[in-house]
Parts: sequence; structure tokens; C-alpha cells
Amino acid sequence: MGLFPSSDFKDTHILHSTKLGENKLHVYLPNRDKFYTFSIFNKGQKFRFFAQESISLPSGSIYLVGGQTASYEEDPYLADGIHNPSNLYTTNFVTKINLKKQNNFHIDITKMKPCQSLPEPRTSHLMIYQEPYIFIIGGYLEGNIPTKTCLKFHTKNKTWESISDITFAQQLIEPCGIAIKSFLYVFDTAGKANLPRIHRYSIELNLWIEILIQQKNKLISIPPSLSCSIYQTKEDEIIIFSGKNLPGSPKSYYYTYNITSEELGDIIVDDNLEQWKKEKQGNQNYISSQVIYAGLKDRKVKMFRKLEQKWMELELTPENVIVSDFGCCSRKK
Repeated sequence: MGLFPSSDFKDTHILHSTKLGENKLHVYLPNRDKFYTFSIFNKGQKFRFFAQESISLPSGSIYLVGGQTASYEEDPYLADGIHNPSNLYTTNFVTKINLKKQNNFHIDITKMKPCQSLPEPRTSHLMIYQEPYIFIIGGYLEGNIPTKTCLKFHTKNKTWESISDITFAQQLIEPCGIAIKSFLYVFDTAGKANLPRIHRYSIELNLWIEILIQQKNKLISIPPSLSCSIYQTKEDEIIIFSGKNLPGSPKSYYYTYNITSEELGDIIVDDNLEQWKKEKQGNQNYISSQVIYAGLKDRKVKMFRKLEQKWMELELTPENVIVSDFGCCSRKK
């Protein structure tokens, strides 16, 4: 079925990226220092990536869940790779891309087990993975209507179920989130207040609460930012990296949050961060790793060394394209 063992994609961090209008799926496995490029097809025709929402699972699969796409029938230019963002529409399409089912780096999604579509089209939603579920938080419904509704998708039986709405949030605009044990933590970082709003969801109780952190963090001020990235670095600590910052905010920064004490760490401004897109890793647990891998773009990976608190860039050379199971090489800047 291919030129490498399927075990490459099991129980690991998976970084992935796509480009607008193309059918290429780029995948990097930091634990194994291997980079792959897959061609994705649908019924034998090239599948085009546009603005579909996606998440990678440590089981070796990447799920596309809603987002925005385009119709080739409505715009024939799209079939030639020419894209017009104004023609994109919100979709309820859901599919699984199983990297272990590749054949010479080709994957046809019609050969995957079918997934139930979203109950209604949705985009710009937050996705958090906690086995066996992908949780969907907020976002926008068709017609650019904001929603506080939340769902969970069972990755075994491929079906959807509603969970409690996140009703006390005024409007979640590109939040970030993480699963730790039996809880989801959702950070609303785009508000005008000097601190993020933190919402915690109990998976067992199907219950949202807001964690009120103002009293314990009176001396802390966190600028607003969209699409932050969040990772677990210790059993009770997570780190949040800024994303698309709003006017008046530092170019880039990061801070920590202790889930036990509910205290924020001091903000650290770091102009080398330059995050570029929403985090798509389903496995955000970097407790046992000295390095956080924070995104893949154009064969470049951002790496954050926890001990030195220093950013590095991993440039993937042409030799990184896997054509056999002899691994790959890379160079760090």
C-alpha cells in the first residue's frame, strides 16, 4: 500500500498544511522527523482544499469538518486551480483522510469510511480532540450567523451529538482550546478586557462554567489576539501563544496558565513568534517533549524550546520528501 510502514502515523504528533485551490496535503511528523506530501482525490478527481476546517489525530488521520469550500460546477476556473475567494460557501461536509490508507502517496477520500455530515453548515469553529470525540465549539453558521451551539463527533461510529451550548460567552471569535483529562478549556482571547475569558467544559457532566480569574490576576494584562495556539507543557500548566494580534497589541507574545491555581504567568513579548494560522493539532500534549512544534508552512516548522524559551525554525529540505522508508533529513536555523 505504500513505501513506508503505517506505524509511522500511530501515536504521534501530526502537523499538516494545505494551500488554497490545491489537492496536496503536506504532513510532518516531528517525533520521527519525516515529511510527506500526499495527493488527495474524490471519486478519482482532484480534491481541492480551500478553507475547510481540519484537525489531525494522533491515530494517523486528518478530519475535514465544515469550513468553506467551492463548487467546481459553479465556477469552472476552480477546476484548473484558479481560485476566487468570493465564490466560497459554508459547508457541512465531513470526511476522514486516513494517512495509513495511502497508495503511492495518493488518497481517495471516497474509499474512507463515510462520516455523517454536520447537522448544518458551519465555519470558523474551534475543534478540540479528546478520544474518541472531536468537539466543535461555536463558529458561524450559513449566512455568517454566529452560534454558541456545540457538538461532538464520535470518531468510531462517525456520528454527531449535541452538547450544552456555551451560552454565557457574548460571542466567541476565533478562540483557542485544549483538552486536559476530562475537561475542555476554551480561551476567549479577542475581548476588549485586559484578561482572556476562560470557559471550562466537563465532558462527564456536559456542563460549561466560566473560570473567574480576575481576582487572582489583578496585576496581569493580556492584549487581545485571534487564533492563539495552546499547548500543555506540564501536568497542570498550559502555554498560550498569540495569533493574529489586534491594533495596539505587541507583534507577538506568550504566557502561561496554571489550571490548578488559576493563575496566569507574566506576558513575554517575543517578536520571533510570528504565528501564521490556527492550530490544527489534535494532540497538544507536550509534557514529555523539550520542544513544542507550533505549525507547518511552506516546508518550514516553528519550534519552541521550553527550557531556553527560544524559538527556532526547522527548514525541511527537498530530501525531506519521503520516497522510501529511510527517514529524512533537515536543518535548523
